[in-house]
Amino acid sequence: MSIDSVVDERALREIYLTPFEISVKEGKTKAVMASYNLVNGVYANENEHLLQEILRNEWGFKGIVVSDWGGINDRVSSLKASSELEMPTSGGQTNLEIVEAVKNGSLDGKVLDEAVDRLLTLVFETQESLKNKPSTFDIEMHHLIAQKAAEESMVLLKNDNQCLPLKEHQKIAVIGDFARELRFQGAGSSGVNPTKLDSILEKIKETNLELIGFEQGFHRYGKKNRSLIKKAQKLAKKAEVVLLFLGLDEFSETEGLDRTSLKLQKNQTDLLEALSLVNPNIVVVLSCGSVIDMNWDIHAKAVLHSYLPGQAGAKAILNLLTGAISPSGKLSESYPMVYEDVSTSNNFPGLENTVEYRESLFVGYRYFDTAQLKVKYPFGYGLSYSKFQYSNLEVTDLGISFDLKNIGSVTAKEIAQLYIGKKDTKILRPKKELKG
Repeated sequence: MSIDSVVDERALREIYLTPFEISVKEGKTKAVMASYNLVNGVYANENEHLLQEILRNEWGFKGIVVSDWGGINDRVSSLKASSELEMPTSGGQTNLEIVEAVKNGSLDGKVLDEAVDRLLTLVFETQESLKNKPSTFDIEMHHLIAQKAAEESMVLLKNDNQCLPLKEHQKIAVIGDFARELRFQGAGSSGVNPTKLDSILEKIKETNLELIGFEQGFHRYGKKNRSLIKKAQKLAKKAEVVLLFLGLDEFSETEGLDRTSLKLQKNQTDLLEALSLVNPNIVVVLSCGSVIDMNWDIHAKAVLHSYLPGQAGAKAILNLLTGAISPSGKLSESYPMVYEDVSTSNNFPGLENTVEYRESLFVGYRYFDTAQLKVKYPFGYGLSYSKFQYSNLEVTDLGISFDLKNIGSVTAKEIAQLYIGKKDTKILRPKKELKG
């Protein structure tokens, strides 16, 4: 909570603040949470440059700033930086500090009045909107929306010999701890209660596939288990295709810690290698929320990255595997060949309480493209069951236009991506950047 993130102003604005700027300007958000850490030597919740100069003065933010839970270091300084609301844990002590600061003149009463005014404005506006709030909602429609979101965000990384989509009545073996209990969401503060939760082993019964059995194969929190591997191999021998569910467990990527490696647990990659010895048709369904080492994919015919697919994730996965829906998702991050190729590898995790963002603008694909480093799977990558044709590209002062046509035999969606670069520039910049 006391880490100091040291980053240059240009990278701060162009890389890290951009999503917040879009949310504030286009989404008209009413509340922003300040993080625990320091930014360039000043706690985020007390950082006038971030909260006052940029957020309010430049972006025109009219809402409130709230601290993270127990995230106040100096309540008076946070008020001066225009942070109105404190999450609990101070036991009322900071209220006394505010009163004392007004009394001794170290806090202008006008600053306090403005903070209260912004808080009351939010209270009145939200109370008004709640008057027309429906008492119930359509759970089934909610679930269908979750399913659609999952279907459109999953990424097909590999599909050798058109292994996918699966064919009707194929004999399928389902293997992997993550098939029995899907990793459908994050852990810690990101955990939510689903209205309903789909199951792979139940939803597969609704397809035209022939499920011949399930084996756990590995313990998601445990070490290699030879008995589980042997049982999985025995089942895999009987199948035409093996659906192998791999991923990171809930405690490997959660809040409050950094991962120590990009690799999957060895008990999972050992299982994959063992299964490839008895069945060449292995489809890996991957569930994790961030980049991992993918060099194990040589043992798989196909890889579908489901990320953390939510409560309807099981149905969405099966729709993609069976071809009911064609994959259209694209990677939002680059998957390196090896960790050492990453621009931050020499600086991570930093020294003591300081993390220096020495890579500046050269994050992810901006670095790999500029440095001409080969990656395992690039940013923006994602396969489809169909083919698309781009034609009639026109670049004018007003913008860019082109024709996009599905020339395959499958109904499918395509995400067009526009990258812009400048060949001759006196300013240090990445080779190209996504702009549309």
